[in-house]
Amino acid sequence: DHTVCELADALQNRNPLPGVAELVLRDRDRMVRTPERPGITALDDMPFVSSVYREHLNVRNYFFAAAHYPMVMIITGRGCPYRCFFCVYPQVFHGRRYRVRSVDNVVDELVYIKKALPMVREVGIEDDCFTADKQRVHRICEKILEKNLRIRWYCNARGDLDYPLMRLMKKAGCRLVTVGFESGSQEVLNAMKKGATVSGYRRFVRDAHRAGILVHGCIMTGNPGDSKEKLRRSYEFARALDCDSMQFYPLYVYPGTEAFRWAERNGYLDTRDYRRWLTPEGYHRPVHSIPGMRAEEMISLCDDYLRRYHLRPGYLVKKALQAVVDPGEGLRTAKSARVFISKLFFNPRR
Repeated sequence: DHTVCELADALQNRNPLPGVAELVLRDRDRMVRTPERPGITALDDMPFVSSVYREHLNVRNYFFAAAHYPMVMIITGRGCPYRCFFCVYPQVFHGRRYRVRSVDNVVDELVYIKKALPMVREVGIEDDCFTADKQRVHRICEKILEKNLRIRWYCNARGDLDYPLMRLMKKAGCRLVTVGFESGSQEVLNAMKKGATVSGYRRFVRDAHRAGILVHGCIMTGNPGDSKEKLRRSYEFARALDCDSMQFYPLYVYPGTEAFRWAERNGYLDTRDYRRWLTPEGYHRPVHSIPGMRAEEMISLCDDYLRRYHLRPGYLVKKALQAVVDPGEGLRTAKSARVFISKLFFNPRR
C-alpha cells in the first residue's frame, strides 16, 4: 500500500524511481529490484476498504456465488501461518506471518457498513485464513453480539474449527465458511503440507452442519502424488461431506511458490510463457502436467465433477427445500445457477 502511494508521488513529482522501495524496474536490458519493504503491521491505520466501495464503486456490480447479493469483501488480517505448498499469497505477497487488525477496528468497520452501505446483504471476510487465530475470532464474535449488531457474513476458514466456536460464529451472523479441503487422500494432503486430516474434515463438516453454518468446499487435483483415481475418490469424499457447494479445480503452479519449484524440478511445466496462465476469456489455466494426467484432462475432469456434484438429484432436492425454508438462499442459488450454467456449459476454461 505504501509502495503504491510513494510510486504515485514519485511519478507526479518526477523523482527517481529507485528511491521507492519494493519495485522491480527495467534498466535497459536488465531488471533492477529496489530495497525490500517490511510488511505493514499497523493495519488499524489503513482506511476501511468499505469506504472505498461507498465513495468510488457500485456494490451492485459485484457478485460472488456463495454470498447474498449485493455484498462487499473486507480483509481483517494479512498473511497465513500454515505451510500449504501451493498457496500463492502467503508465499509471494502477504507472508507467512498473520498480521491482524484489532477486534474493535474490525467490528467498527462492520458498523460502518451497516450505516453507510445499507443495501449490502452480506460481508465477505477474505483473509487468507480468518480463523488462523481462533481466540481472536471468538473475541470478534463476542464484540458483534455485545453491540447487538445484526449482520450476515462469511469467511475463509480452515477445516479444524470445533463446534462451540462455530456455534458462536453462527450467533454472531456467520452463515457460511469457505474451506480448502483440497483432497480426500491423506497421502496427497501430506505431500502438499496441508497439515490436516481427512477424518478431521469429516468431523468439522458434521459440526458445521450441527451449528447451522453452510460450507463451501474446494477440491484440487494435480498435486504431488495425485492421480485420476485419487481425484475420483476425492469426489466421493466431497459427496459424502455434502456441503452447500463445492469447487473442483486444477492446481495452478504460480511462480514464487513451492508448487512452481516442484513442477519445475520434476519437468512437469508445459510452458514458461506467462501469457498461457490465463485463457483468452480470463480464466485460470493450469500449465503443468503430472504422470497420468495432462493439464487438459485436469480441466475436463474438474468440470465434469463440478457438474456431477451440483446436478445430483439429492442435491437439487436439498437446494429446493432450502429455498422454501429460506427464500433468500433460494434467490442466491438461482442467481448462482445462472452464472454456473453460463460459465460451465457455454464458456469452458480452455
